[in-house]
Amino acid sequence: MCMVEAVRIHDPQRHPASWTDIIKPGQFVAFAKDVDSGAACDADGRPFDDPARAICMIFPSLPEASAFCESAVARSPSLQLEVFDAAGRARSPLLTFVH
Repeated sequence: MCMVEAVRIHDPQRHPASWTDIIKPGQFVAFAKDVDSGAACDADGRPFDDPARAICMIFPSLPEASAFCESAVARSPSLQLEVFDAAGRARSPLLTFVH
C-alpha cells in the first residue's frame, strides 16, 4: 500500500504554511498538471477551482512515488506528474510520468 500525504502547496492556516517546510530529507514530492493546458490539477486530473487550493503529494520513498504516479497516469491520460526530491522545484524533476 502506497503511503502518500496530500498537502496544500501553501496553506496560510497551517504552520508551517509552505509544503517546503513540511517535507523531510529523503522524502519525495509529486506535482500534477494537465498535459494540454499545463494547469495544476489533482492526481485524478481534476483542475483546482482556485489555484490557491493546489496540492502536492509527499511520499516516503521514490519507489512509492513512482508506483503512485504510474497508476495515476494510467487512469487519467491527460495527466502529467513530476517527482522531485526534498529540494523540490529548485532542481529538475527526477521522474516525469505521462500516459
